Amino acid sequence: MAIVERLLLQDTSTGIILGFVVLLVVVYFLSFSSIFKEQTNEPPGPKPLPFFGNLLQLDIDRPHESLCKLAKTYGPVFKVYLGPNKVVVLAGYKTVKQALVNYADEFGEREIVQIFKNLHEEHGILFSNGENWKEMRRFALTNLRDFGMGKRGSEDKIIEEIQYLKEVFRSFGGQPFDTTQPVNYAVSNIISSIVYGSRFEYSDPRFKQMVNRANESVRIGGSAPLRLYNIFPWIGPFLRSKRKLDTNFEDNMKEIKELIRALQKTLTPDDRRGFVDSFLLRKQSDEQSGQKNSLFNEKNLLLSVINLFVAGTDTTGTTLRWGLLLMAKYPHIQDRVQEEIDRVIGGRQAVVEDRKNLPYTDAVIHEIQRLANIVPLSLPHTTSCDVHFNGFFIKKGTTVYPLLTSVLRDENEWESPHTFNPAHFLDEQGRFVKKDAFLPFSAGRRVCLGESLAKMELFLFFTSLLQHFRFTPPPGVSEDQLDLTGMSKQYGSIFTVYFGPKKVVVLTGYQTIKQALVNHAEEFSGRDISPIFYDVNKGYGEPFDTAQPLTYAASNIISSIVYGSRFEYSDPLFKDMVKRANMTIHLTGSASIQESGAKNILFHEQNLIHTVANLFAAGTDTTATTLRWSLLLMAKYPHVQDRVQEEIDRVIADRQPVMGDKKNLPYTDAVIHEIQRLANIAPLCLPHTTTCDVRFQGFVIKKMSKKYGSVFTVYFGPKKAVILAGYQTVKQALVNHSEEFGDRDISPLFYDFNEGYGILFSNGENWKEMRRFALATLRDFGMGKKGVEVKIIEETRYLREVFEQFKGKPFDTTQPVNYAISNIISAIVYGSRFEYSDPLFKEMVNRANNDIKLAGSASIQLYNMFPWLGLCLKNWKLLMKSLEQDLKQVKKLVSGLQETLNPQDCRGLVDCFLVRKQNAEKCGEKNNLFHEKNLLFTITNLFAAGTDTTATTLRWGLLLMAKYPHVQDLVQEEIDRVIGSRQPVVEDRKNLPYTDAVIHETHRLANIVPMSLPHTTTCDVHFQGFFIKKTLVVVPFFQNIRFDHEMVQCRCQYHGTCVFPLLTSVLRDENEWETPKTFNPAHFLDEEGRFVKRDAFMPFSAGRRVCLGEGLARMELFLFFTSLLQHFRFTPPPGVSEDQLDLTPAVGFTLNPSPHKLCAISRNA
Repeated sequence: MAIVERLLLQDTSTGIILGFVVLLVVVYFLSFSSIFKEQTNEPPGPKPLPFFGNLLQLDIDRPHESLCKLAKTYGPVFKVYLGPNKVVVLAGYKTVKQALVNYADEFGEREIVQIFKNLHEEHGILFSNGENWKEMRRFALTNLRDFGMGKRGSEDKIIEEIQYLKEVFRSFGGQPFDTTQPVNYAVSNIISSIVYGSRFEYSDPRFKQMVNRANESVRIGGSAPLRLYNIFPWIGPFLRSKRKLDTNFEDNMKEIKELIRALQKTLTPDDRRGFVDSFLLRKQSDEQSGQKNSLFNEKNLLLSVINLFVAGTDTTGTTLRWGLLLMAKYPHIQDRVQEEIDRVIGGRQAVVEDRKNLPYTDAVIHEIQRLANIVPLSLPHTTSCDVHFNGFFIKKGTTVYPLLTSVLRDENEWESPHTFNPAHFLDEQGRFVKKDAFLPFSAGRRVCLGESLAKMELFLFFTSLLQHFRFTPPPGVSEDQLDLTGMSKQYGSIFTVYFGPKKVVVLTGYQTIKQALVNHAEEFSGRDISPIFYDVNKGYGEPFDTAQPLTYAASNIISSIVYGSRFEYSDPLFKDMVKRANMTIHLTGSASIQESGAKNILFHEQNLIHTVANLFAAGTDTTATTLRWSLLLMAKYPHVQDRVQEEIDRVIADRQPVMGDKKNLPYTDAVIHEIQRLANIAPLCLPHTTTCDVRFQGFVIKKMSKKYGSVFTVYFGPKKAVILAGYQTVKQALVNHSEEFGDRDISPLFYDFNEGYGILFSNGENWKEMRRFALATLRDFGMGKKGVEVKIIEETRYLREVFEQFKGKPFDTTQPVNYAISNIISAIVYGSRFEYSDPLFKEMVNRANNDIKLAGSASIQLYNMFPWLGLCLKNWKLLMKSLEQDLKQVKKLVSGLQETLNPQDCRGLVDCFLVRKQNAEKCGEKNNLFHEKNLLFTITNLFAAGTDTTATTLRWGLLLMAKYPHVQDLVQEEIDRVIGSRQPVVEDRKNLPYTDAVIHETHRLANIVPMSLPHTTTCDVHFQGFFIKKTLVVVPFFQNIRFDHEMVQCRCQYHGTCVFPLLTSVLRDENEWETPKTFNPAHFLDEEGRFVKRDAFMPFSAGRRVCLGEGLARMELFLFFTSLLQHFRFTPPPGVSEDQLDLTPAVGFTLNPSPHKLCAISRNA
């Protein structure tokens, strides 16, 4: 039996379950499959497994944490299956309050889990329903009030008990002690005096046993085995913890019966001493009147007493202990509490009336209750009828978890929900303020009936204890150590702390650290370089004297390896080097260093100097320090020294020890190892940093901290930029504030390229007119209509012919795909396509793609920050030369079209523009925007944007198909089933939901314009509580492109703040996508496999600056992708596995796939 329980107590939920039920899965697979059948319009949730439900996705020890994470994916109302049991989870303050208060009757029943069904049999207050619950709760509430709950009577009892508790605390004489028992005894005595009419002595054996059993039962009741028992009751006989809980319950029942018998013997109707007396008198009255089915029976009395005793002891006692621990952890807060108490109360006894004059103390108590979060799941509810709630249907009898932890730590309600911050309950003047989201006692019909008593107890006990005592960690333990020790026990082997603003993930325990540093060596291999080590590697440090002989000896070993020779101990140069190295080691651990600023280390020729310094410092300090520890320990433990020396004398005697002796000196070797273990000279290790986002032991550890929120500022050189992150923020800015964020920020490079003309990089009336014209003309020439569809279908045939020429051999898809996509925009702009072999066309396409790559290079990013660097930068010169060549070729093409222009037969956008230009000139229209520069730059904008984005996305699609052949299988099966061998057309899209989902997921994951094109504000704007200003700036720019002598000019104008809508944060928003970092077409499919649109799918941006070619791009991607997958199977080259295909994007203005080759194997062969 014990073996079974040990299996159930494994650390992870997988271990908990699999250890016992693995042999039963087959038996239960069929029997439970019908349980998970979906009802109409139910809340969403993760897919359950047969038998297990969603248990494998939950941490059984901390289910509230797992459920909070699921709430981020599935929203504030979602369902999970605990084994075969369906549970609806309510998350967040607004949802929980709405359910428990506005729908109090519908959500007001108590779900009675198996363990309490057995023990309570639906009697008492906490675990009963219907008329029994109403009557017992009404009676308890009335009598608790009669006996002073929340009134002067209870206040006197609490003040009396405080004196006893203070005596116990004083008895320890300031020595460390565990506060658990004395606090629990004191709090238990308050409920005892109300229930029984008198308190107990803390030394009373019966009282101590009752309290200790009650607290042990609470602990066991929340353990993993008991949680599993509530799900699978048939495992009960095998659980030692359940037997212990049953024994505790029986023993407490026996004690309570004895106490009640004693009270019954001395019962006087005119002198009720407490709750028990009142119940007994009501019981007698019902019996005397011959009332049948009276609810005032022995079982209800016993279980009501147990409910009051357990709930009234554990919750308040636990919260009070949290308070004392937090005061020791945060002495500056304890200082302020005690200063306020001393100023307002002085030396007299605190009373409830003082609360209104102690706003900071009151805020601290409330914050303790909020952060302690002692009942994170609340007690479960169940629906009393079928209910429609927040758009979902929840069936009668469904278990409901109001997730109190999501209320008390709701990020929409609390400024710093995961930190201890009394300011949550204070206004700017330091006055106490109530917060609606403060619901530690739950809400609605099942709100804690002892709430007012608990509030009074917490205030009086806490205030009185802080009035008389200073709470500190034990000697030798700092506040930080108190915190970290608690965290590793409370938060497990992986948890997060903040060193100032810096987030640090801490790994504890052998198994966890080994798994991280060995099994995940690559992910955790980065070195986190603190500011001081940047400075150290630049040569700073001052002399510091330490234990010289050992240090000199150890230093000489590393010196002989590094320099090829040792130093004399008297050598001044050597002595100075050693002193500085040791001083540096000493200073880097000091508090002042932890707070210093930092400079960046550059990777330059001085690496040799720094490497030598690293080896010298590390090779000296670690070995010398360990050796000094060993000599100290030998002096401390002479009996160990005796055994070492006896072994050395016996094995080596007088000769020089050598490494070969180690195997013959086992005890000496063991002592050296134990010295290294106990000395523990680098207790934190040197910090590592993750090299990528990594999922480790169920946690996601980010490469970079998301510490500044969804709206923050960065500086690119001297230029300020505001970053917008996350779907909600980006959408709000670009759609709801489209005018304010609607202008384009034109970087120096794109000013050089466009001079403020064209479509992409212009503003004001020029942009409006050019965009309006381009959009209307593109639509006239069939964008999104049958006309363009015919052009695309024609081009797919040419592209397939090129692919077929490679006959299944590996090739680079870049050029043929780019040529095909470019021909679509060419056909619309110029009125005809080009042959892929046309040298002019090939040069134009290749230059455009090379320009995209160069525009994203580091040197061009620097140029955009510091435009005066332009003449010094090779890439800038190459781009300017490429621009000259492009403009020359475009002019030539336009000239050819102009010669054959027929206003009655416009062949493409160029013809339309030329006709419009001619008409404006004939009319003598001044300030006409239809001029040569706008024509040239509009063409280059359409050509570059219309080629690169769509072609890059299509190439990502083919690469992903080769990478994920199972997805390619499903796409091709759907195409074969729906289309067969005929040519796909746009109309087929609605019948190809999986293919459509794959194309959308390719778009999302490819994320080819991760930062979007930058916007700028058109005016001063208030956004999400921040002020973003429009300011006067001096903009340097280049004129008259010449490489021999360039004149830098400046222009002064009002510019808005540069704004980057971070599209990558939208397309990979963890609040919007279930698996944002992985290729998952299910993001765009519902449970029936139908395609679903996702609001957060914004690869074309949004608002005024949304891509004007979106309709064309969608059509191109669908027709090219579907046609290619219809005719070819895409695979990696021979000898390259799918896993070896690299999805790391290449650096450029857009994110292209890294250079690769694929095989296109004909499916028609």
